[in-house]
Amino acid sequence: MALGLACAVAVVVLFNIAGAGLLARLLVYAFLAGLIASGIATALSSGAPKALRRTCGIAFSTYALVAAAVVLWVVIAKPPFG
Repeated sequence: MALGLACAVAVVVLFNIAGAGLLARLLVYAFLAGLIASGIATALSSGAPKALRRTCGIAFSTYALVAAAVVLWVVIAKPPFG
């Protein structure tokens, strides 16, 4: 549940960052696509072999941790965007 909340907050923050320009917006969309794809893969890999489940979980956890790090960076450092 905490992981899902961190992802939701990260989406809001990343969309605010995306207002900075086209390149930033494309990077945010690519990141969000990877986050969503890895989340779906993790959810659908329940009947898969253990190695595949673990790989999907690691990919999703990595995306979620990076999203949480970005949120913390924006909240603490308050970099100027746009």
